[in-house]
Amino acid sequence: MSGKMSEATEAGQGCREFWTLDQVAQRLGVHTFTIRRLCWSGKLRVTRVGAAQRISEGELQRFIRQNTNPFTPGAEAAETAPAHEVSE
Repeated sequence: MSGKMSEATEAGQGCREFWTLDQVAQRLGVHTFTIRRLCWSGKLRVTRVGAAQRISEGELQRFIRQNTNPFTPGAEAAETAPAHEVSE
């Protein structure tokens, strides 16, 4: 068993995966306490299963999307260029 918990969705389509805090920490390459702090602060939402805390795959993907700074080519040049140039 992989330690991953799956649950059928109400519509019966696909499955929702839930991860332990330790598994999320391993996936993100951070310490488990970092994940706990993110949960306590509300930045990463947890689902309680009895006394256990789990993080859904969808929540993890939302957190990653919102906290990733994608590199956009040309963004650096746009930040340093003047808003508009005055031609003579």
